[in-house]
Amino acid sequence: MNIMPILAAIAIYPTPKSIVELGGDFGTEDYVVVKKDDPSMAPQSYSLVLTNGVVEITAADSDGHFYARETLNQLGGNIGDRLPNLRIEDSPSIAVRGVVEGYYGRPWGKKGRLALLDFMGRLKLNTYIYGPKDDPYHHTRWREAYPEENQKEFKSLLAAAKRNHVRFCWAIHLGGSFRKGGEGEMEDFQALYAKLQSMYDLGIRSFAVFFDDFGDADAQFHAKICNFVSLGFMRRNEGCMPLIVCPNVYWGLGESDYCKVLGEELAADTQIVWTGKTVCHDISKIDAEKVAAAYRRPPFVWWNFPVNDYCRTKLLLGRTYGLDNGVEVSGFVANPMENCEANKIAIFGVADWCWNSAAFDSAKNWESAFGYIYPDPEVAAAMRILAAHNSDQAPNSQHYRREESIAVKGLFRRAIGELATKGELPTDLETQIRAVLVELADACAVLKRKLPMEEPELWWEIEGWIGENEFVANSGLKLLDFLAAGGEKDKERLAMDLHRLKDVRKDNDARHVAKFAAATFPADAALVQPPRAATLVIRPFLDAIFAAVAADVYRAATGDENPFAP
Repeated sequence: MNIMPILAAIAIYPTPKSIVELGGDFGTEDYVVVKKDDPSMAPQSYSLVLTNGVVEITAADSDGHFYARETLNQLGGNIGDRLPNLRIEDSPSIAVRGVVEGYYGRPWGKKGRLALLDFMGRLKLNTYIYGPKDDPYHHTRWREAYPEENQKEFKSLLAAAKRNHVRFCWAIHLGGSFRKGGEGEMEDFQALYAKLQSMYDLGIRSFAVFFDDFGDADAQFHAKICNFVSLGFMRRNEGCMPLIVCPNVYWGLGESDYCKVLGEELAADTQIVWTGKTVCHDISKIDAEKVAAAYRRPPFVWWNFPVNDYCRTKLLLGRTYGLDNGVEVSGFVANPMENCEANKIAIFGVADWCWNSAAFDSAKNWESAFGYIYPDPEVAAAMRILAAHNSDQAPNSQHYRREESIAVKGLFRRAIGELATKGELPTDLETQIRAVLVELADACAVLKRKLPMEEPELWWEIEGWIGENEFVANSGLKLLDFLAAGGEKDKERLAMDLHRLKDVRKDNDARHVAKFAAATFPADAALVQPPRAATLVIRPFLDAIFAAVAADVYRAATGDENPFAP
């Protein structure tokens, strides 16, 4: 049998460091797995050798054996009933890699976290940091023990993390609430020790201390607290991992005295969180080197992508990019959106980059994500179309933007230029733009039909954005119809159609806001906003064509100024 078609079908994620074909193949119905331990290998590394019905796995530790099995599972799932003879040598680029639940917004909840831990295990991510801002026992009521119900949930999450070889890190957010000086300080140190002990007794062996966004930047005091946790608690309890600290100043290039004092005072093995040059920023090798000098250790990156708590109208489904190859870090975690299932596209990219950053192909990874995540090919194709037009944050407080509608950007910008100079579109350009909008409308129709049954959790999360994308596509098609409208009556009819689409959008907005507000905690409910889509490329075109051919008729027929206004 020709082996090349089999090798061409291999798609393993995250991408292995080395795959060498050995020639020949064998059936998957009957093979033997031989396990070997080799302590001389690097931690988490493995070797997987397939030869004529024998699968030999050699690994340094249990993590390596688990990762080898995940790779073998993907091989079988990709190819079918034949496996090629080959050798895979593999190990991660970044030893500590995963996800932090650290956003502001609706909590993922037990069900979402369990699903995420399984997804992380399949992608060889090994660190989950529990730090939701809404959990009072993590933050405002940190001195109090968790109720029994919460303790049971932690035990379930710990079991899932262990099954998936994920390090479950529990964070305590002290902010500005830890008292300084006198009896209050002594009492708080005692309360902190007791709280950490209660979490340790539940089975947690990895801890983090957060000072972000609340309180003063008191480096000496923060170092004192963290060293108490690291040296006074964790080293006295068996099996604890190095402490992770999110400082009060967690961005920049280490210029502040606060960062330098932390670097000098914190215990040597403490890992210090850094989000990049700004709060939301790409991660460069040069920037990491600068902050490492101040920290006196490589930074622990908390990457604020694809988090959308600063751009809540937007769903961020774009590709993973902006991460330098060879950046030296002590760990890397992505801070995702409150939309747990929708995060999987970005997490898929982060996992691939963290495992093999030298071979990471951002565009290829993004294209591959849909087939990996969604078993139904029709859903995968529709999600890919939706994601292409839902990746930019729109103007925001963090001044962080992502590409959007990249494949058709030139097409729509050319159309805006034609409208500005001529007030019309060439026939070929109008045809191409119509095809893009029809494709988006058809993708939304597929998702509305299939997601409620096949991906109900994802459907709950993104139903509002699917409705918004339908509005964008159908409004664009109506505006294109204005170009061909023969008389005033036709234009008035189209104007009323646009107005009815706006009413549908209002209903969609109201359902989305009510649903999300009801699902979150009270302080967050007021921050829920209607969904918006395609803001970078398609929406400016809608504004341009409306102004060029439809504005006057629309206002006269409906008494409304703009169908796209909130």
